[in-house]
Amino acid sequence: MPRRDEPQSSYGSTQNQTSFPTIDSMYGIGSENIRHTPKTLGWTFGTELLKLYCFVVLKGQEPYLELRSGWTPTYETPFKVYLDVAA
Repeated sequence: MPRRDEPQSSYGSTQNQTSFPTIDSMYGIGSENIRHTPKTLGWTFGTELLKLYCFVVLKGQEPYLELRSGWTPTYETPFKVYLDVAA
């Protein structure tokens, strides 16, 4: 029986596990089907996060925002953000 002052090991337990983003998901690897938009990310009008992005328009493709070099993608600031489409 473990002593009270010793942390109990929970290795192998699936109970109370927290899900963290993976490096792959942060960098957009394997997430071709994920389509981040300002709305899905919860950005508000005039957010300062837009300053971290370049607006990219390539011929024949949909315009998007791309995270500037020197910034690390996160769950709140993914590498690529598409524009919201008006319904």
